[in-house]
Amino acid sequence: MKHLSLTSIVSQDNPIIRATSALSEAHGRKKQGLFLVEGKRACETFLATKKFELVHLFIMHEHEVWGKALDVDDQLILVSLPVMNKISTAATPPGIVAVFKIPNKVTPPETPRSGIVLAQVSDPGNMGTLIRSAASFNQAIFVVEGVDIWSPKTIQASAGTVALAQIYQTKWEDVVAYAEKTGVTLTALVVADGTSLEQLPQKPRLLVVGNEAHGLPDAWINNCNEKVTLAMPGGTESLNAAVAGSIALYLISKELFTK
Repeated sequence: MKHLSLTSIVSQDNPIIRATSALSEAHGRKKQGLFLVEGKRACETFLATKKFELVHLFIMHEHEVWGKALDVDDQLILVSLPVMNKISTAATPPGIVAVFKIPNKVTPPETPRSGIVLAQVSDPGNMGTLIRSAASFNQAIFVVEGVDIWSPKTIQASAGTVALAQIYQTKWEDVVAYAEKTGVTLTALVVADGTSLEQLPQKPRLLVVGNEAHGLPDAWINNCNEKVTLAMPGGTESLNAAVAGSIALYLISKELFTK
């Protein structure tokens, strides 16, 4: 395998660097159709799936051997520390930043899938954590409004598992139509007055998790087939959305581990 000399950029005013820096914001990602992935592990995860088109891979000198071993010479760019600081969104830049094309949205399958509906989840940390949990349990993910899944903070919080997850970006009415068509049960996760998950029969479900501050709109709860609440014998009022959603999703998917 032959490697050519790497392209090198040392100026923060380089057009490629300015364009890449704009990807930290939603309007920049929408305009360019691109997103950022930072760090060695997350970049390796995205590259390994071969589902995402790599546009640029920026590395600092200490990662040059690693970068060359990937055989992506045409996309590999060596950058200085000031340039890495400009394109990275991390407080401590990892020295590796990749730019990928945002893939086309995909439609849900015709068959019922168990999984989670992230409905108006606004915090990228919660979004990323819930995506990571769903990917770990091999559960489908329906995203309705809320924070951009291609945000660097969302991808970081997911530990790169956005690349592995089955994600469908859609509208609430389309989720309801999918449930009606396939027979999958819509299960709203609510703070109080819901049924205990342990009491429900095992069957394909979509767990619906709402906004951190306001929960699910009443109309959306009414669209659901059932409501569930996590028991909290310790007396706390509620759990963080990511924690509650992850626990509930595990309980819903536990049949995968008991068959």
